[in-house]
Amino acid sequence: MDDERFTARFGPWVVSTRLANVLSAHVTGPYHPAKVIGGPRLSLADRGLTFATNADQGVCVQFVRPVRGIDPIGRYAHTGLTVTVAEPAALAELLEVASIQHGSVIGHDGPMSITDIEHDVVDELSSLTAAELRDRARALGIDGVAKLRKAELLSLLTTHDAGDR
Repeated sequence: MDDERFTARFGPWVVSTRLANVLSAHVTGPYHPAKVIGGPRLSLADRGLTFATNADQGVCVQFVRPVRGIDPIGRYAHTGLTVTVAEPAALAELLEVASIQHGSVIGHDGPMSITDIEHDVVDELSSLTAAELRDRARALGIDGVAKLRKAELLSLLTTHDAGDR
């Protein structure tokens, strides 16, 4: 975690989102040992993801908008992430405080700001491959994207999205 983002790594898997996208964080556990053996676990019930190394305690982090994590293509966006850490209570408190300071909607039913939505769009686009960005550009009716690099595609798509507002 830094001043702007919450990032969790579990082997090759990474979940990263802005702190403003953290809806809540609370200590959970203990867990059934089968839930923490091996790689990450995907909950088919709510699409939540678990990065766990012990069955004692962890932190369940809920997101305002689902985030990518278990698959590189992004078919599964996760509503929450459970992580096991050395000090679960400290992480939960830190995430709660940081998300409030960064404008999360914890305890608030109002709409997200335009800035939050713009950041989410950029986050989502940045996580896509160049091929996925080309497909998205073509779906929006943008021609001539076959030879563009990822940075050029990102610029084109974010400019295109901004022009829609």
